[in-house]
Amino acid sequence: MISVQPHEEAPSLAQDRSAIMDDDAEHMVQQVQAAAGESTASVLPAPDSQATRAEDRSLMNTSWVAQDPASVSPYNYHDQRMVAPYVGRDPPSLPATNWLPYTNGMDWDFDFYMTQALNNFSPIMGMHQSTIWSPTSGNPLDNNNINTNTSPEGGSKGSVAEESPAVSITNSATSSKRHGTFYADGEVSRLARHRNAEISHIGIMGNGLDFSPIETEPLNTETSFRPIIPHHTYNRILERFDDLCMTENLVLFFERFRSDRFPSRQALETCIESYFENTSTIFQVVHQATATLEGESDWILCLALAAMGAATSSSVPLVTNAEALRTFLQRAIITRNMFVERTRSVPELSFMQACIIYDVLELHLQHNINEEALAGTRSFSDHCTNVKRSRWLNLHEPLWDDTWTEENWKAWAHRESQRRVAYCAWQLDSWYFLTSGKNLSANFSLGDVQTNLPVHEALWVATSLGEWMNLKATHKQPMGLTPLLTSIYQQQPLSQELGDFAQTIAVHAVCRRTMEVGSHILDPLAGLDAGQQQRGESVRDIYWLPSDPEYQKWRNKALDCLDTLHWGTHGVIARLQGLEPPAVLHLHLSRLVLLVPYQDVYDLMSEVVSSHGNSSSFAHGGNSRSRREDLVAKIWLWISKDHYKSRLAIVHAGAMFWYIRHHGTGNILEPTSLFMSSVILWAYGSFVPLLQASTDEHHPATSRVDTDEEYDPKMIQIDRPCDDELIQIFIRRGNSMQPHMLGVGNICQPGGALGVLKVGARLIKNRCSAWPISKTYENLLLHCAQVSARTS
Repeated sequence: MISVQPHEEAPSLAQDRSAIMDDDAEHMVQQVQAAAGESTASVLPAPDSQATRAEDRSLMNTSWVAQDPASVSPYNYHDQRMVAPYVGRDPPSLPATNWLPYTNGMDWDFDFYMTQALNNFSPIMGMHQSTIWSPTSGNPLDNNNINTNTSPEGGSKGSVAEESPAVSITNSATSSKRHGTFYADGEVSRLARHRNAEISHIGIMGNGLDFSPIETEPLNTETSFRPIIPHHTYNRILERFDDLCMTENLVLFFERFRSDRFPSRQALETCIESYFENTSTIFQVVHQATATLEGESDWILCLALAAMGAATSSSVPLVTNAEALRTFLQRAIITRNMFVERTRSVPELSFMQACIIYDVLELHLQHNINEEALAGTRSFSDHCTNVKRSRWLNLHEPLWDDTWTEENWKAWAHRESQRRVAYCAWQLDSWYFLTSGKNLSANFSLGDVQTNLPVHEALWVATSLGEWMNLKATHKQPMGLTPLLTSIYQQQPLSQELGDFAQTIAVHAVCRRTMEVGSHILDPLAGLDAGQQQRGESVRDIYWLPSDPEYQKWRNKALDCLDTLHWGTHGVIARLQGLEPPAVLHLHLSRLVLLVPYQDVYDLMSEVVSSHGNSSSFAHGGNSRSRREDLVAKIWLWISKDHYKSRLAIVHAGAMFWYIRHHGTGNILEPTSLFMSSVILWAYGSFVPLLQASTDEHHPATSRVDTDEEYDPKMIQIDRPCDDELIQIFIRRGNSMQPHMLGVGNICQPGGALGVLKVGARLIKNRCSAWPISKTYENLLLHCAQVSARTS
């Protein structure tokens, strides 16, 4: 049995916050102030912790209390339902790792280690060359200098390069001569299950004010849906092209296109086919079986489908027209939004579908990651307003009936399309809010959602009423989002299998609920009653949200909910023969959002890059030494005080690398997810060596008390699948295990953090190149690595 050193439990809610954080934290803040030469720390103030309001507890009944960590039972992987997260077993003797306490007191001199972090994190980049990169190792950007050792003994395994999709496909074809698809093929082993995203030529987006000639290709007649644009719809597109792109506009000042050349109807149909092949699996808002594209406003939807299809196509002639199609679509949406705003009318479904497709396109056709781009465009804000005005997040769904006719089914498809458009807007808003690394305000709240979750994808893609009725017997009518959250927060098993889209919505809802609780705790007025004067704040009260016991419980509960949702994907993965669905990406990302102070990590990298470059894409406000030291102090708190959660976070960050290598589809969400994971691993690999060195110097290693422990791993490969026992040992045991990655080796060794930057940049280039923003992410990681190399 594994034995761990006892840790103190989280203080009660009634305990005053001033007694929660220890004196070392106050010393650390004073150290930062002294280094910065400022009298106050420039951090977000946090008031005294109070119990949440009654409305904040809407997701829980009045009898819910924080779960005893020792009472959590492990998940039964033999449960045939693949959905029950808890079964009747004897309680384990160790606390669940989700509920391991925040470390308010430790047996080492925190003030000394904080001083070491500030001294060793240089104003140029980070740690001194002795702690990050060996002076004899040469340029860390040299391919031959990346340490690819994956063994604890430190022996080099040689260079392991990231394969591009083309190389991966070639190697798969070659290896198929030695490996069978199945063991029954008679070969010594079978091929591993993984996807290979198609190579995109999106780097040649073309000119935004001119269309290039397109040699149309025949449509794929084997597909279940062949998008045919009616003649009158195509003629309407041509009319609007002449009005918006070829005529001088004295009101909106649209620049004229350089020629009146426009793609043929067959060329647009090819682009639409590309949309349904490459994009619709991520944001499914158009019901293929019932879409006719014949309505008065359907021309905008046709244009949106063609623009997105061209951008995601692997055909160079189509890609070269993506920017011009996007410009035309942007003007069409702007003028239509002006009409909707002027008349205060509810927009048609086809226009709302076009808006959400445009917002997705606009998100990743941007070339920079400044705050304005991350906050979304004016079009997205208008779209969110239209969703609220339409009340599609409050749609009522009647009970499904076996007597439904074709008209009933089409009416359901229309309602489900409205619901999915609204949920897509809500999810995109959540994506901006959770991954931006900025203090952005959300357009929606969790309380705005009062409708059922989206149906399972099998029902959504059914091509006829008969097929839909047969599938209805297997897939239940979905419940609402609030009842689902209430169920999983109370640790009840999932009562139905969620579709991929519904599961993604649930994951984001758990994150948003936790962040709403955090915002309530940080609200300066949250601890005041009417007429009561606010008590004075001490220095220790202003710093670190995870130190609040109320927030700790909500975050731990959120991790349990995410585990429940993650376990629910096991049945799907089994049916897909080992391939992971897109919801897994969101499940990994959600842990990063909850467990990592990503805004501080991102700001520190921005400071690093902007201090040695003037690119507007990397520019970030505030380039002072005091700001950099403040960021270092915050990340040091994460590494040292929240160390259980920081180790769990890098497990999921490494899992993101595995997912995108083997299960990525090149969709629009992958570049940001991989960039976030790379930055987090860089921060962890940069700071942990200082903590380890200081701990080893002042507290020599002692012999293990659990001498009867047979399983004593020394390392964990975080970017490969790991068994749950190994992960839990790594979380509990701490720095006695080395986290390794392919192409890097131990990420905490000298040069490990820089190796992560290079491997992340290379993986973004090779697997996520379908979007221009990927180039910005790649350059940012490489630029940071180059700045780091200058100190070696």
